[in-house]
Amino acid sequence: MRVTKLRYLVIDMITKNIKKIWRICCIVLIIHHQFAHAQKTKQADSLVALLNESNANADKARLLIRLAEVYHKKSTSRSVGYAQKALELSEKLNYQKGIGESMYYLAIGQFNQSKFTIAQDYLTKASILYRGIDDQKGVANAQKQIGRIYDRLGDYEKALEHHVNSLKINENLNNQRGMAAAYLEISRVYYHRSDYFKSLEYCREALSIAQTIDADALLAESYKNLATTYQKIAEYKQALTYYQRALKIFQQLEDQKNISTTLLGIGEVYIGAQQSNKALENLLKARKIQQAVGDQEGLGYTSLGIGRVYTASKNYERALDYLNKGLQTFRDIQSKKPISESYFYLAEAYQKQGKYQQAYQNYQLYKAYTDSLYNETRSLQIAEMQTRLDLRTKESEIKRLNKEQELKDLTIKLKNADISQQNTFLAILLAGTVLILVLAFVLFNSRLKLRRTNRQLLHQNQEIDRQKKIVEGQHRKITDGLRYAETIQLSILPHQPQINEFFQEHFVIYKAKDMVSGDFYWIDQVDDKIITAVLDCTGHGVSGAFMSMVGNTLLNEIVRQRKIVSPAIILEELHKGVVESLRKQESNLDLGMEACICVIEHNNHQEKQQLIFAGAKRPLYYIHDETITEIRGNRSAVGFDFGKKRIFENKTLDVQSGGVLYLTTDGFSDQAGEHNQRLGRARFKDLLVTYSKLPLDQQKESLEKALQKHQKNVPQRDDITILAVRV
Repeated sequence: MRVTKLRYLVIDMITKNIKKIWRICCIVLIIHHQFAHAQKTKQADSLVALLNESNANADKARLLIRLAEVYHKKSTSRSVGYAQKALELSEKLNYQKGIGESMYYLAIGQFNQSKFTIAQDYLTKASILYRGIDDQKGVANAQKQIGRIYDRLGDYEKALEHHVNSLKINENLNNQRGMAAAYLEISRVYYHRSDYFKSLEYCREALSIAQTIDADALLAESYKNLATTYQKIAEYKQALTYYQRALKIFQQLEDQKNISTTLLGIGEVYIGAQQSNKALENLLKARKIQQAVGDQEGLGYTSLGIGRVYTASKNYERALDYLNKGLQTFRDIQSKKPISESYFYLAEAYQKQGKYQQAYQNYQLYKAYTDSLYNETRSLQIAEMQTRLDLRTKESEIKRLNKEQELKDLTIKLKNADISQQNTFLAILLAGTVLILVLAFVLFNSRLKLRRTNRQLLHQNQEIDRQKKIVEGQHRKITDGLRYAETIQLSILPHQPQINEFFQEHFVIYKAKDMVSGDFYWIDQVDDKIITAVLDCTGHGVSGAFMSMVGNTLLNEIVRQRKIVSPAIILEELHKGVVESLRKQESNLDLGMEACICVIEHNNHQEKQQLIFAGAKRPLYYIHDETITEIRGNRSAVGFDFGKKRIFENKTLDVQSGGVLYLTTDGFSDQAGEHNQRLGRARFKDLLVTYSKLPLDQQKESLEKALQKHQKNVPQRDDITILAVRV
């Protein structure tokens, strides 16, 4: 009878709501048709039209969520607005899936505005809801987005953990689109860890899936990731190809944020390729879009790029204007890493302008920001707090278990009591009951205190985790800043095509002790003379790198502008330039550099040529027919004792065609081995002679293997540079 009544009730409800059901069906059909065949703009317009006709029910919530999805890449503010309305309506209706999806798109909106803490809070709540309704796809998407937050904060291990979770869930669901997105995010994490070949591997996995499932957005993201990775390893031609493919798709999708970041990437490629006009054209386009969409972070990076272009083209007034705009933008959004980068580029611009005092001041600010990002003492305090918290938690747990055991023991004793004594049974039972009630009250009261204690410990634990993540994020930012400085330093060194113009066969071993190096090498041609130099500046790391920038600038001025080609005079002028640049004539600081410079005529048709060499505490090695010749330099270095004038001596040598010149710093021969024993100059010369019959690329490989065999697990002691060229 109950079943029959229920059937009639359902039929009656369907009859009364037939119009609503028909409207729901129409909405579903229209949405499906619109999103299968129409353009993005038409989709949004159709959804808005349907939204205006909808009642406040779950269908309207779904429409609002769909609009948040459509706009999340086109307009962050509109996407957040629709997601907020969807959340309010879903909570009112107790529509759990709608609440989860609304929070997911609110999180994306906060992420796009760099509000990572708020974004993570939304995603944590969304994940709980998704698991409650067994929505595995939703869980996978939330895992992916949490991984992106950890990636941005520099916690790469946590980021990989969440992205791999997302990948596994999507594999179980056979969700090709989700798998491609997970591969893409894993690729980005490896890129940020500077494991570029691993990044390319995962990016190609994403690309192969995206090409088979007709996913334009994923395809464009894959192209963009490949482009940025190829750009990082200086494969500019391939980087430009993939950037242009990505840009074409992003323009079709009207994805303004990605259009601007892709244009920024293209501009950076042209900067690397030294094509200033094309770089400026793309950077200005990116800046216009970023201003329209309110992308402050993007505006900051674009301003820095434009400033670098103007610095390279010696338009220092405009360069400083844009670099200061970038600096102010990053100050406004309180982003320390790009603030430090801004000071670095300002220092570079002032230095190239010859304003060394301002250059030094900005470099000091750059270094101050870099140093402030990590606090080792705070890390130790956090570790101690964590240990204390663990101990307190364990103690509370032990006390609780002891009390429970006492209660169990008492109950057992009562059950085993001698029931033969009838006269005392009621008294014993009453006493036992009272005792149990007292113990229960004590236990209940203890549990309340324990819960309060656990809540306090939980809050402390959360605060510890928050501070730990901040410190770890700051440490990552310092590392990223040094990687950025490494990229800048590598950009001033002669590239492979440039060296090939002068010497058809050569090799370079360039190993920095820290991320940036105090060593650098330099090569150029004046008329028919090729000037080649290797220099070792004071120290290593940031201080050495700054000195190398000063040395590179002075060599450019002495040789390229003033056309001085005598190695001895070059060293003398370099000494004067170091003194004048650093204004340290009365300082006791040991600032300077060791150098070896040689000049040879650019003539490939002569069997014998004359080489002119001068050295500042560094020799030149020449090998022909397995015979090594060492030409020693002067005992004086460039700089250091600023009060004394330096005089260097030119030395000449007739070199045969096919002979090899080796210009080195002392890093290779000074490297310590397993028992703290240096490799030494004599053994280094023996190695050069031993491998001299091999082609130069094989010589390089053999020398690196010999160094590794000697060094084993001993840390690198100094920067290492060897430049070898065949005459």
